[in-house]
Order: sequence, then structure tokens, then C-alpha cells
Amino acid sequence: MSIVSSLARGARLSRTAPVALLVLASLASAQTVTLRGKVEDNGPQFVLSCTPVTLVSGGANLAAVLGQDVEAVGTVIGPNLFSVATATPVTDVLEVSGNVQVGGTAKIEVTGPAGQVVKVYAALNDGFFTVKSMGLFLDTASLSFLLQGTIPAAGKLQVTLNVPNDPVLADLDVFFQVVRLQAGGGFTLGNSDCTTIQP
Repeated sequence: MSIVSSLARGARLSRTAPVALLVLASLASAQTVTLRGKVEDNGPQFVLSCTPVTLVSGGANLAAVLGQDVEAVGTVIGPNLFSVATATPVTDVLEVSGNVQVGGTAKIEVTGPAGQVVKVYAALNDGFFTVKSMGLFLDTASLSFLLQGTIPAAGKLQVTLNVPNDPVLADLDVFFQVVRLQAGGGFTLGNSDCTTIQP
């Protein structure tokens, strides 16, 4: 399956999801929330990579975790604004790499404990919603299921997806997020990554 066909299918099937997620987001805005992602700097501000989220310190030393993937615990204090009480480095992450160009391939890698089942979703825009006190970073209007797999014994699931050889895809931004299924039920929303399809 290609990235684009999955996104197109998901856009047709997810017309009611935005309303439900917006209701959940409004209910969770004053609660303690857990976000996962890479801390980057954007001029004078810290941001969570491949998301619209700006981070401010609510006790955490964000400069100390710059460039690292973290589990950030804190509160939503405004639209796309998150106050971080604690930021703990993590190693179980989603990464997108490869020859991501028209006619090329995208390599999806998810690290984590062996045997863990993960799902990867994609969207054509980023977003920020809280779901079960966790961060969802994908635009719900274009959100689409991309793949599911089990992390092997080596601790890294690797999947290569084809990018169609269609010039209209050049310069298209694609955003990804991992969902980690928990043994016995439940899930954890992981980090987001993104790429631009090159000509």
C-alpha cells in the first residue's frame, strides 16, 4: 500500500472523528497530560518536533533535553501551548527516513520492547488534541491508518513504503504518529515524525 492511497482512503472514512476528538480535547485541557516527542528550539521557543506545540517550562529544564525524544508531563495552558513539569528522555520512538521522493520509498522505524504491537497513522497536516490525557498530533480531517506491526526481538520494527511516481506529490508534507497497544487493553500515543516528499 502506498502512503497516498492510505491517506485518501482515511480522509473518506474519518468524517465524524474530528467532532469526537474535539470534545475529548476540550474536556482534557485542564488535566495533567503526557506528550511524547523530540524537543527542538525554534528561535527563542522550544517546540515539540513535527507538531504545532510550543513548550514552556513549568519546572522542567527544557534546554537540558534539547534534541532528545522525551516523555513530557504537564498541562495545556493555551492553544498549542504546553507547560512542561517534567521531561524524561525515552528511546522507544517512531522515525521516518529513506529516499522520500516521488517514485522513492519511505522507511518507517518504530523502536520499543520486543512483542509490542504498534500502529502508525498518517495525516496531511499536524494538529494537537488531547485524548485520554495524551497528545494526538495529527490533523483529524486527513488522519489515516497506515500500518500495524509487532516489534521483533531486536527491538526495532522496520517497514518500507512506496511513494507513487506522481509529480503532483512533490513538496507534500506528511505527518506520522505511533500508537502503542498495551497488553491487556489500552494504548499509548507516542511521538510524531514528519517528512516532505521531494520531487
